[in-house]
Amino acid sequence: MQHPRLLLFFIFTFPSISPSLLPQNNITLYGDAFFRNHGFNLTQETTCLPPSSPSDIGRALYVYPVCFLDLKTKDATSFSCRFSFSIIPNPICPFGNGFVFLIASDVGSVSFSSGHMGLPQLDNSGSQDSFFAVEFDTSFNPSVGEINGNHIGVDVNSVVSVVSVDVTSKGVDLKSGKKITAWIEYKDSAKLILIWLSYSSTKPPTPVLVAQLDLSNHFKEYMHVGFSASNGKGSAMGFHKSRIIGEGASAVVYKGHVPSGGTVAVKRFDQFNQKAFTRNLFNTEFAIMASCLNHCNLVQLQGWCCEESELVLVYEYLSKGSLDRHIHKASASSTTLPWSLRLQVVIGVASALAFLHEECER
Repeated sequence: MQHPRLLLFFIFTFPSISPSLLPQNNITLYGDAFFRNHGFNLTQETTCLPPSSPSDIGRALYVYPVCFLDLKTKDATSFSCRFSFSIIPNPICPFGNGFVFLIASDVGSVSFSSGHMGLPQLDNSGSQDSFFAVEFDTSFNPSVGEINGNHIGVDVNSVVSVVSVDVTSKGVDLKSGKKITAWIEYKDSAKLILIWLSYSSTKPPTPVLVAQLDLSNHFKEYMHVGFSASNGKGSAMGFHKSRIIGEGASAVVYKGHVPSGGTVAVKRFDQFNQKAFTRNLFNTEFAIMASCLNHCNLVQLQGWCCEESELVLVYEYLSKGSLDRHIHKASASSTTLPWSLRLQVVIGVASALAFLHEECER
């Protein structure tokens, strides 16, 4: 899992003050965060967590609340900040959620069990404390409207971003492990949020994100400022060897689970095989299964992924397991199939093959 590490310092500039917030003097750590080498890590360097485990979450917040709203004029405070960070992958389990720059009304509103980079969650009464966040997201979760696994987004009182941008197109890889400097500015007079990213300490001439946003309706008089991150719930365990349910010459099939679809079979094509050869196999199978979905003896294709080195097909999960285990009685719980049932299986397989080779229109 990835371990967001905030390096050196972060600086806030308000109309009348410009304090340098040095970590161990002015920062309070929560959860898994810890100080290291003139900066701090937000999450622990751990191995993969099983999907049912709570997320590793850490926060680092400035010890004093900061005034962000003039109660008389109802104007929000303009601000700017600069900080450096690196997101360091764990080679055992490299996938994580990323981290956020956070302005929150309640320091205790974080949920230390539900991920989403430690952003405040709804409580039992359905209420939620106000927050503003800029997420540096290294995961891809379409259920909350994310665009990919390498983007920044602006969140206001919700984990669903009001605006986001793919930083790959801006020449930045959040998962590179390199030191990246970020600049975030809010101009209340123009109701404008601007964000810059760079591998150097020099501010680029052009921001990676510019958006109209009125924070005066969301800020409280005093808010807490800092960072929050989570490692996620073991997203790389879909591919742990203990979850293998089938293997072939070009792919391995894993048992997986998705919130919207329940248990699924995930066919992951060999990443170490010849790239062109593997992609051709993936393309052929995807084309066939996407066009031939109406046969009772073919498993249903439910999803797919073709991103960078990942070539994955997601099928319906057959709870009774692989046929060979029943025929060869690979385990004590397997039942021996009578010849009459074996004949039905052979006929069913032949019917599916005939459909794929001769009857499928596309």
